[in-house]
Amino acid sequence: MTQDLGILEFLYQNFKKHFIMSGAFILNIIITAFVLSFSHCSFMCGGFNVILGRLCASLSKLSTLVMMLLYHAGRTTAYACLGAVFGYFGAGVMRDASTKGLVFFGAGVLLVVLGVSLLFRGKMLAFFENSFIQGKILALALKLQKRRYIVLLGFLNGLLPCGVVYTFLAMSFSLGSGALSALVMVLAGLCTTPALLFYALLSRFFTQRLRFIFELLSALLVCAYGLYLAFKGYMLL
Repeated sequence: MTQDLGILEFLYQNFKKHFIMSGAFILNIIITAFVLSFSHCSFMCGGFNVILGRLCASLSKLSTLVMMLLYHAGRTTAYACLGAVFGYFGAGVMRDASTKGLVFFGAGVLLVVLGVSLLFRGKMLAFFENSFIQGKILALALKLQKRRYIVLLGFLNGLLPCGVVYTFLAMSFSLGSGALSALVMVLAGLCTTPALLFYALLSRFFTQRLRFIFELLSALLVCAYGLYLAFKGYMLL
């Protein structure tokens, strides 16, 4: 019990210490993740969507829902693991104010680049979303097309090179805390789940124009936070 309280106290003190984890920051994560899930995620996980569709083809609606929730639990777990690694690395790097400034500035610039690449796509986004690595992960997933591997398939999806994932990793890296970074990535995973879960139902309402509006809004949100973070880093240098 005492140990559990110690862990909770540690998380609470970290939460207070990193003022960047304010309500505005959390709201930005939620809105950005939700918008990006409709403008990018729903259209970029085609191979995994095909596999998931095959596995759920002969199941009842309830069983299909359970399978999909397990799948997205695996995906969110992968995000949390990535967030923890990047967060602990960020904590090790940010030893003083000037180093923290460099991290903030670098993460901010990266976010702006990612925001622009998510909007205009092309070679810039292709650089981040490496097709070779994607192919290797998808090839492994194709070998695991069995229902008992559903969580593992979701985990592999979470490891795909993805501009959206990199966006939230850049945000979480700047927190300098493995625990908080993992929580941010869990939040990102949860907020991108509805669009992926109900994509088949919602896709009929998504015209090209509406998709572009979501893409533009998400790019503006990512770039705006990137500029804020870069400016914050510059002021610490």
